Amino acid sequence: QVAVIQADLRDTGAVLHDPATTRLIDPTRPIAILLGAVLHFIPGTIHDVLGRYRQTMTPGSLLALTHATPQLTPDPDTATPVAEIYPRTATPLQPRTRDEIQHLFDGFDLLTPGLVDADRWRPDTPPTTDHDLGILAGIGVQPRPRPRQARITNSASYATTRRRGADHQVTA
Repeated sequence: QVAVIQADLRDTGAVLHDPATTRLIDPTRPIAILLGAVLHFIPGTIHDVLGRYRQTMTPGSLLALTHATPQLTPDPDTATPVAEIYPRTATPLQPRTRDEIQHLFDGFDLLTPGLVDADRWRPDTPPTTDHDLGILAGIGVQPRPRPRQARITNSASYATTRRRGADHQVTA
């Protein structure tokens, strides 16, 4: 089943509470959010927007994204046209640094090979160029909670509780 929702990606309430979304997505099961070639058209801070989506995702859910960097099209033959075209559009390009893009995966474990140039993310064929494309790609999985392990607080407490007949004193 498929649905199309017409909403602003930044309006997480409109996206997540749309009847089509609630009909198709079970909030108790893992989902995948695919953000290919879209985030670099959203101005300003997007980390908070992704945080609101992240809060609705269950462990095992995936976040896949690609994002332009300031090094987009380092090839001199294409760099100038790109730099001239995007500022004149209704959606100017908002490239972000590797660190900014990496930060979007906070709360996720990046899958191998990590955050890399898009044509080097598990390519079926060798990269098409000698230089990076300036578009990074990555997939993160929301980890399952790790069980907390009990530990003995200290040996004196342990010895005291053993003499009183208790098994042992632990803290979580």
